[in-house]
Amino acid sequence: MGIAISKRADPTPAPWRLVIGRGVSLIVVVAAFLFALELLSEATRSFGNDLLASYLPLIAQPLAGLLLGVLITAVVQSSTMVTSMLVAVVAAGALPVAVAVPVVIGANIGTTITSTIVSFGYVGRRKEFRRAFAAGVLHDWFNLLVAVIILPLETSTHLLSSLAQQVGGWILGHDHGVGHLLNQTLGLSFQPVARSLVEWLGGYYWLTFLLGAALLFGAVQGLIWIFKSLVFLHLERKVEQYLFANRAQSFGWGLGLTLLLHSSSLTTAALVPVVARKQASLAQVFPFVLGANIGTTFTALLAALLTGTPIALSIAVAHLLFNVLGALIFALPYLRDVPVWLALQCSRLVQHNRAWALFYVVVVFFGLPLAGLFWLTK
Repeated sequence: MGIAISKRADPTPAPWRLVIGRGVSLIVVVAAFLFALELLSEATRSFGNDLLASYLPLIAQPLAGLLLGVLITAVVQSSTMVTSMLVAVVAAGALPVAVAVPVVIGANIGTTITSTIVSFGYVGRRKEFRRAFAAGVLHDWFNLLVAVIILPLETSTHLLSSLAQQVGGWILGHDHGVGHLLNQTLGLSFQPVARSLVEWLGGYYWLTFLLGAALLFGAVQGLIWIFKSLVFLHLERKVEQYLFANRAQSFGWGLGLTLLLHSSSLTTAALVPVVARKQASLAQVFPFVLGANIGTTFTALLAALLTGTPIALSIAVAHLLFNVLGALIFALPYLRDVPVWLALQCSRLVQHNRAWALFYVVVVFFGLPLAGLFWLTK
């Protein structure tokens, strides 16, 4: 007597099921993202002006804003989250654009800690660690050099903040713009719920702010997970073969993947094992870093458009302009070799003594910002 044996179900979901499931998840995450922005705005409107007024003399110093941006972003490891929070704070009228721009520049530096930390996964293999650490600090050096060039320019001429405010006013300054329509269809629908929650909490605005920050962080991580599962994993084998064929292709992949994944930290961290395994050189991956830096501004731009506030959009535009200008400067034939050379020098240093790598991370991302802020408050 034969026994019928049923076929074991394939644990891998069908492509259409995966797409539908991730589509539903995307709707939930975007709703959480928008609601988080409303919570942050409501909380900031309530207590932000008084709180920031006491610290404004410190934050108004461009160097202090830069250091604060580096420190906060190094802790949360997401310039997207920090910039999105700044959009909400500026939209609430609690922070001027010119004061917020140095914080954005600092956030651009702080987010590079992720790829540097990823390189420590190779610390037990000296030669691979040298290459991995070079790939990790390449993003650091690029953003540091761009900040050294552009921050004094912004401080003396307010080039970024002025141009960004003009662009923000042009896009959102009329009732039929894209940002206005997005705000009407998506952003405003969350305002009553956010205000009701603030009232229900009975005036504990700091709790509202923390809740909004936590929800924003979770939403950003959710966006990363969704797009990673849909795009990045399916391209993993092809990436190593086609990603760095030429500079234009490398730049395009960096821009495109970061637009989809909403995280330059994730995409540039993915370069570390590629360089460590000798699948690409630092010179080949550098255009990818340039593209990733521009792609990471998309989330803050969307958040700013949804606020419907020109002054808030100017922060996101300033972030975009900073990264575009940096890419243009270091795309020049002679200058593009400078960050690569500096990264190689760092890698040679840690090859002789790997403890220097830990010293580098602690000093650059935490020691110097804390010491600088302490000195400026004296």
